Amino acid sequence: MIVLSIFLYLPIAFFTKIQAKDETALVVHVERIKRIEGTLFYQLFECPESELVTWSDLRLIYANKTAVIDNNIIITLPHSAVKSVPDENGNRVAFRVFQDIDNDGVLAFSNGDIPKEPTGFSNNPSLILGMPKPVDTCFEYDSIRNVKVKLNNKRKRGKRK
Repeated sequence: MIVLSIFLYLPIAFFTKIQAKDETALVVHVERIKRIEGTLFYQLFECPESELVTWSDLRLIYANKTAVIDNNIIITLPHSAVKSVPDENGNRVAFRVFQDIDNDGVLAFSNGDIPKEPTGFSNNPSLILGMPKPVDTCFEYDSIRNVKVKLNNKRKRGKRK
């Protein structure tokens, strides 16, 4: 009876572990959160084929938000978020996140297309010259399942003497 129970329940337990593992497609570690306030908005986009494509032209695959409660936040995207990317695109995606400090639900920009609020992208490009090209933030999620995104915080200028 015990042996029969083991053979009946072992495949169910094994299948449950496999299914739970496959449910998480992408884990994003958001680092460099300096202020514990506001909301963290995050988006997953289908990667463009051309460098001429802008952020507003990208196909949004998944978007969500979470409260900022710590200096480092781990975001777990479900498998359903990335399985909708067409295979002919090579399973390439781009990830963008921003901390909404003023709680208006929109990323604020200064002159020169530089974000005023803490912002980060996959591949952690510099924001000195403004928003990066979406193609520069792309990665293949089949080979990369854990991504680190470092928020670029606006630096305060020193006072002139």
